[in-house]
Amino acid sequence: MKILISKITALAALVWGPAHFACASAGVTTPEKDRTLIIVSIDGLPADYIDNAAVKMPVLHRLIREGARAQTMMSVFPTVTWANHTSMITGVTPARHGVIGNSYYDRNTEKEVMLLWDPVFDKDQIVTAPTLYDVAHRAGLKTAGISWPASRNAPALDWQIPCVIDQTLNDQYSTPSLLRELEAKKVPYQHKGLWASKQPPAHDEQKPELSKRGAEGKTEWDRLHTQVALHVLEAHSPNLLLLHFDAVDAYQHQSGRDTEFAYAACAEADRMLGQIVEAVEKSGRRERTTLFVVSDHGFRSYQKQININMALHDAGLVNVSKGKVTGGDVAFVSMGGAAGIYIKSGRDRDAIMKKLLPALKEVEGIEAIMLPDDLAKRGQAVVGKDWRAADVMLSAKDGYAFSARVNRSSVIYKISDTKGAHGYLPDSQKLKACFVAWGAGIKAGVTLGEINNTDVAPTGASLLGLSLPDTDGRVLDEIMK
Repeated sequence: MKILISKITALAALVWGPAHFACASAGVTTPEKDRTLIIVSIDGLPADYIDNAAVKMPVLHRLIREGARAQTMMSVFPTVTWANHTSMITGVTPARHGVIGNSYYDRNTEKEVMLLWDPVFDKDQIVTAPTLYDVAHRAGLKTAGISWPASRNAPALDWQIPCVIDQTLNDQYSTPSLLRELEAKKVPYQHKGLWASKQPPAHDEQKPELSKRGAEGKTEWDRLHTQVALHVLEAHSPNLLLLHFDAVDAYQHQSGRDTEFAYAACAEADRMLGQIVEAVEKSGRRERTTLFVVSDHGFRSYQKQININMALHDAGLVNVSKGKVTGGDVAFVSMGGAAGIYIKSGRDRDAIMKKLLPALKEVEGIEAIMLPDDLAKRGQAVVGKDWRAADVMLSAKDGYAFSARVNRSSVIYKISDTKGAHGYLPDSQKLKACFVAWGAGIKAGVTLGEINNTDVAPTGASLLGLSLPDTDGRVLDEIMK
């Protein structure tokens, strides 16, 4: 594995060139060493939940009354966790920061490579733009990341619990001194992998009880990570703390959006958010602490799966045997409401595209078929510039999600229960994300319209007396005192 990773890192340096190493010259002004910025990400919290009376989040509403909010926040495409958390913390789009989705297809090995849950790569092997915590750490500020995506083994995080589901990886890449402190306080970090193992196979309509248990495991995750964050705040007073909650996302995957399960998960996330606010108020640093509450994407519910591999098989582009893909000229990667199609190395691209595009246009439930020019406009990586980029990307319509299955009777398969997905184009109101700012340096009662999630990092940098140069986002001066 070390040999594989070193080869990938070397190749990345050739492909991305000096941009990857530009972190070393990211801008620093005068750091505010007595200031604290906490960024809490509630994964999958749709913007329209905030104004939904059925969603009980009194702490978040208090922060809105006393601080500022955006009506909506635009995510990057695809609207998946790893790409969007990296855009929020770098201020740039996937084409520039390198985390192009939750996974990609490696044309050399002819295998899908997962980025989701950081099973393979350290942060410096995949994130190719300076992060807010890189700049803060370089300026001498103290930094912490608790379950923040795409940050495994980040040198610029002084205290870290990685966003991994494997207990061995969690123990390997967590800060050793932090684990000793947690053990002394009987914080049960040893159970993180067990709770993650309760996550069932995606869309298991035959065993709904497993689905509910899996999401409950993610609730335990969030409670654990909150305990860790509270300890780090009390024991170490970091200048920058990143905290990621996952259960709201998990419940919506399993039951769809706008359900009692999703709303209950929001209420629990709000309760844990309240613990963070209470800790800030008791710390004596209330007047020097700012809190951002963000989300990476919204959600859509769906009842139909689009089994694209079956359409590709019908077009003669994928080989299938005994319910499995066994070869072909293209490969398909599903990301829920989005998907990528990769033309394999050594194939005649023009000839394949002449077969591929007409076949895709006949498939029910596809909202958008995006070629490199379309993807470039979306800030997504494109072939010829990034070796991990798909030749074609797809976005599904509302009510549909992509599946890689080939053991169905048709391309479109109606599932027995409603499920939830994201990944789709970010333009739909259901996919819009949240942004709330509260505390030191933030005006009260300010409501912005729509912002971009690339605005989060430069705004956070400004509050810490830092700068992130050459971002795709901007400092939200309207919310600043």
